[in-house]
Amino acid sequence: DRDCAAKTWRDPSYTNALFEKYYFQNTTIVPDTDFDRFLAACRQPLPASFRISEQRSDVARYLVQQIKVFWTERLRTLAQQQCSDSTDEQKAVADQELEKQRQPKEEERIVPPKPIAWYPQPDLAWTVTMPRYVLRKAPLLKEFNHMLVSEHLLGGLVRQEEVSMIPPAVLDVQADSTVLDLCAAPGSKTIQLMEMLVAAARRAGQPVGGCVVANDVSFKRAEVLVTQTQKVSELLANLIIVNHDARNFPRLESEGGTHLGYDRILCDVMCSGDGTLRKAPDKWDSWFPREAASLHRMQVQVLERAMYLCNIGGRIVYSTCSMNPLEDEAVLIECLKRGQGCFELLDVSASLPGLKRMEGVCSWRVMAKDGEFYASWDALPRADQQAILPSCFPPPSASDEDQAALKGL
Repeated sequence: DRDCAAKTWRDPSYTNALFEKYYFQNTTIVPDTDFDRFLAACRQPLPASFRISEQRSDVARYLVQQIKVFWTERLRTLAQQQCSDSTDEQKAVADQELEKQRQPKEEERIVPPKPIAWYPQPDLAWTVTMPRYVLRKAPLLKEFNHMLVSEHLLGGLVRQEEVSMIPPAVLDVQADSTVLDLCAAPGSKTIQLMEMLVAAARRAGQPVGGCVVANDVSFKRAEVLVTQTQKVSELLANLIIVNHDARNFPRLESEGGTHLGYDRILCDVMCSGDGTLRKAPDKWDSWFPREAASLHRMQVQVLERAMYLCNIGGRIVYSTCSMNPLEDEAVLIECLKRGQGCFELLDVSASLPGLKRMEGVCSWRVMAKDGEFYASWDALPRADQQAILPSCFPPPSASDEDQAALKGL
């Protein structure tokens, strides 16, 4: 009925009292002085971004040239025209309120693409600080968006969120690395890992000696993974796609019984996704405090399995789309405890110069179902103790080394 349809398709509220309380009162996560800017940023649409594939060097050079010269100049001209039209309208319209309605919103202003400063390969990753719906408005923007979509389908570039490019970039893939992407779908990170493997071999002047194993628990998502990776067909010789629950990913053994592990493992685990509010604003209405706690156990199990599969001297990158320490720092602390000294937390604060980041946190409070904060598991109401594990809470004391490592995340 109409009422049901209106409820289903209503605009996002861009507000959630529990979300705002959780991040405002957990001051170790978001400092008081930054909270208003934090909320304002969460309510802004997500900019479009893409990464040019470096495997087809001639195509890469052509695309870089097109974006740096042709498209940047054309969009700059269109932006100037937009500004000029707005000024003319301002002179002609007496009603200031009507003029305000005619002015383009800040996120709708036309801005030329610009390279992502922190990306290791210059000019191969770009961001367009306009949301995708704006790219479908003006004819020239539609043409630019059509170019992005076409090249994405042809494999010349990958439409990938900027934050999604970070985990593979710090995995340090080498030419002979055996790489496991435990939660791989839809595949943008997998393609990036494949490109890094081949690029490392090219820099070393040797053939590719490693491979990428891409896994997803969902068969349908694994099919999407197959479709996405087929766009870079020249890289498929070094790719294996499988369908397993990451918590029980099988261990391989040679004929002699030797454990065959992985040199590099990416754990981009399922999460509550409250870091995706800009891309999925409906999350404002669905966020609730216990969602992170309900996923914590599974996340620990996935990371613990990765530790079991990792070769000595290997590297694991754990990532989520969540800002919640229950899904980030709490998972790392619990798994490091279970590792009994076999693993150490690597400080990557010096990696990727130019990347804006915040320190990890060493203390936080947990919000229960009643919306109240608790500092320890023992203080929780009995009903919440069933759903919230003790490992969701920060340890009573952390060594100086552990605190320094967490801050370096």
